[in-house]
Amino acid sequence: MRKLRAALTAVTVLGTAAVAVAVGTLDASASTELGGGALLPVSIVSDVAVDTTRQRLLISDQNTGQLVRTTYAGKVETTKTALPGVDGLALSADSGTLYAAMAEAHAIVALNPETLAETGRYELGATVYPRTLALAGGRVWFGYDGSADNGYVGNFGSFDVAGGSVAFHDATAERTAFHDAPKLLTAPGAPGTLVVADVSNNAVTGGAVAVYDVSGAKERLTANSSSSATFVRDAAVTADGASLIGFGVGCPIWRAPVASPYARVAGYDNTICTPSSIDVNTDGRIAIGYNNSDGTTDVALYPAGSETADQEFQLPNTAPENKPVPDQTGKVVWEPGGKRVFTFGYNYKAEWRLWVLDGPEQTVPTTAPPPVVRVRPSLTLSPAGTVSAYGTTVTVTARLGATATNRVVEIWADPYGTEPARLLRKTTVDAKGALTASLKLTRTTTVQVKFAGDAKYLPATAGAVLNTKVAVALQGSRQYKTAKIGTVSYRYYRKTVHPYFVTTMTPYPKRKQRLIFEVASGGAWKTWRVLDVPLTSAGKSVFTLTGAHPAGARYRVRAAYLTGTSGDTVNYPTYGAYQYFTFTV
Repeated sequence: MRKLRAALTAVTVLGTAAVAVAVGTLDASASTELGGGALLPVSIVSDVAVDTTRQRLLISDQNTGQLVRTTYAGKVETTKTALPGVDGLALSADSGTLYAAMAEAHAIVALNPETLAETGRYELGATVYPRTLALAGGRVWFGYDGSADNGYVGNFGSFDVAGGSVAFHDATAERTAFHDAPKLLTAPGAPGTLVVADVSNNAVTGGAVAVYDVSGAKERLTANSSSSATFVRDAAVTADGASLIGFGVGCPIWRAPVASPYARVAGYDNTICTPSSIDVNTDGRIAIGYNNSDGTTDVALYPAGSETADQEFQLPNTAPENKPVPDQTGKVVWEPGGKRVFTFGYNYKAEWRLWVLDGPEQTVPTTAPPPVVRVRPSLTLSPAGTVSAYGTTVTVTARLGATATNRVVEIWADPYGTEPARLLRKTTVDAKGALTASLKLTRTTTVQVKFAGDAKYLPATAGAVLNTKVAVALQGSRQYKTAKIGTVSYRYYRKTVHPYFVTTMTPYPKRKQRLIFEVASGGAWKTWRVLDVPLTSAGKSVFTLTGAHPAGARYRVRAAYLTGTSGDTVNYPTYGAYQYFTFTV
């Protein structure tokens, strides 16, 4: 996606006044050292712990198995290697111990945050791959899965620091399930509460959130959203422990009461798409990072209790020779109780940099002669969150709330995957402030409307995600006849014949189709066999059902595309029609 502008600036909004400020640090020496952002010697920023006692950052890199300790300005002081799969980090309340989850070592390691020397190790067993950490209720909590490639069901557990006893969560009596290692969330205002969020792509459990009271000897489920209509990519608990803030795929930021994590409503402007990270300061301020590359906001800061940003930042392009687009935000982290926001961005050369943003003070501005200011107009885009069949043509409508006409807006379409964003329409809105554009959907697509601003109005953006199914068809062959059983049409096969099934599905690199076979048993259909079959580049796959075929047994089969499970995430989960068949002598 092209960046429309690349200025290392931010807009601060105090009341109705807008002031441009530079992204920077809190002191001149740090600003000089940062220059174009502090280049970090990591392949990925997996997690970050902020040591306010020593004013240091602790950064894990799960790809290389190393932990990096830097100054607030990003100067590397110590690097510890040989931490296989190091991911989640948690710093004790007294800043005396850093806990790190090492997935490939099946252990949690305790480190001295100043020297990074190991001070303890908690072994979890050869089948446990810990990846996320949190401190709550006097215990260290860890989220884990059961394989090196995140391919199995996840869970969480904990251990007592003093005794070292490890306990694994038992969900047999609950309606909870997690796929891969769940994200663990806590808040200073609720020290006895642990929020567990499934951030996987699993079509069944992805997006589920469970809340536990961990103040006692054993965790106790207090709230649950075991089935969710939307994935969760990241989430955070507000400082008072009362609300959950999160996002899934596309544009919306949502909030929900911790006591009712399923009651999600849109919030926090919702005018910028592709959020990538959320963090809440101990005083209630909120930072949201966005994975944008089109000139829109990369980091937005919100005062405590407000859902309107008072600062918005953009990152520059640190690799112009590689791609004509700016850096993207991978993670935002507050300095607990402070006003620094540590922003970790990356460019198209896969280089990670630290940008230190100076968050706003929580004070009321003094009265002064009002400057000439611009106001931000309302800008909406509809429809949003729809689910359409492959090849559907959808018309979107942008509405600009500016009172005057003759204002130009742009409507962009950005299909999921590697396709570049394309401009659908750029022209003046009509007398009602509306502009429409049509597009044919072949992939789930983020649509954005952009108003560049003018002398009277500030720039504005709005977005919507249009979910798109794949085209899927399943055809069986080798039957000797077709006839109805009741009202349902069945294919009849001799029990010595192996049915042959051909699936045609919208192609995509490395895509697989899932075949789901069910057998009639006890008056109900029960899953009998599930398998994933790769598609050819033309979107074809074939499967022969071998083995013994008992005469009289009734079966049905359908082909499906499952987001993530089928090898990619560019379309919405799609199930084809059932094909029914049976065998005779």
